[in-house]
Amino acid sequence: MRYFILGYVFLIALVVSVAGFRGTKSARSPIQVFRDMDMQAKSNAQSTSDFFASGQAAQEPVPGTIPMGWEVPTLAASAGGEANLDGYAFASDYLNTGKIGEYYGHGIPEEITVDSAFLERGQQKYGIYCAICHGESGNGAGVISKYGLLPTSLITAPVADPAQRPDGNIYDVVVNGKGLMGGYSARLTLRDRWSIVAYVRTLQQRKAMPAAEVQKAFDEAQGEAVPAAE
Repeated sequence: MRYFILGYVFLIALVVSVAGFRGTKSARSPIQVFRDMDMQAKSNAQSTSDFFASGQAAQEPVPGTIPMGWEVPTLAASAGGEANLDGYAFASDYLNTGKIGEYYGHGIPEEITVDSAFLERGQQKYGIYCAICHGESGNGAGVISKYGLLPTSLITAPVADPAQRPDGNIYDVVVNGKGLMGGYSARLTLRDRWSIVAYVRTLQQRKAMPAAEVQKAFDEAQGEAVPAAE
């Protein structure tokens, strides 16, 4: 028993001597058993470096580098060039950014035709990139909601209120992400981005419609004759 007590006291003294008391300050570098990501082989921004001939740690992009999610148009917009809807952003207008000046805009850009094929495309892309979090119906009850995360509902306010979340804002979130959500600028073309926006608005409208009207719209879409109400 004596040796146990002595060993216990020695262990406490060893831990205190290595780790110190809580709140103790020291000018000496701490002893790190597991460095994790505290000490990295990197250069800080705006620092110098003897490795590069320029003396700068941060280097300029390679000439011709294109930011991810962007593409160089074959003809500049100033020369009459138009956006390739099946490509990526190349300008700073509403079609490309969802913004008009410093504000988010409303509506689908005039360059895009909204039809059944466009909405079906939006449904497909929504199912691939959005449903896992926001749910098939947009109610936020996606797969990850079963693991303690609470994705945003897309069919209730504020997202369902255009005054609070204009179409351009939804587009911006799809492209750049928000919070824990990453952006999809490198995976979705201009057409696909806006198709998701249009489909989200469709989900919101369906949420607000009475069940009978939803069934009627579905039957009409299937080409079935719907008798007129008496």
